[in-house]
Amino acid sequence: TSLYKKPTDNRSFLQRKSYHAPHVFKSVPYSQLLRVKTICSSNVMYEEGARSILEDLRRSGYNKQELNIAYDKVCLVNREDRIKPKQIPMKTESCTLILSTHYCKELSEIRS
Repeated sequence: TSLYKKPTDNRSFLQRKSYHAPHVFKSVPYSQLLRVKTICSSNVMYEEGARSILEDLRRSGYNKQELNIAYDKVCLVNREDRIKPKQIPMKTESCTLILSTHYCKELSEIRS
């Protein structure tokens, strides 16, 4: 699978000159590159998609150093870990069943 870009997508990202908290600007390149890594099924396709995203981010005013940091961070992520289903631990404690129904006078004897 490769990264798909709609013909109408102009790839405009949050402008670096806008007034947002610094952590927001760090998360944009990281999250976009992580999205590309998750979508692309091979390293060649990832590199191609990442290069395209990085170029668009540079046009939006992101500096090369912060983009390289995000790229290096995403390179450490294993794609297989991103695409496998998350294991949700089962609760061992007892659960309370909640019955929700319309009011009916015949059911008035049901209490908690």
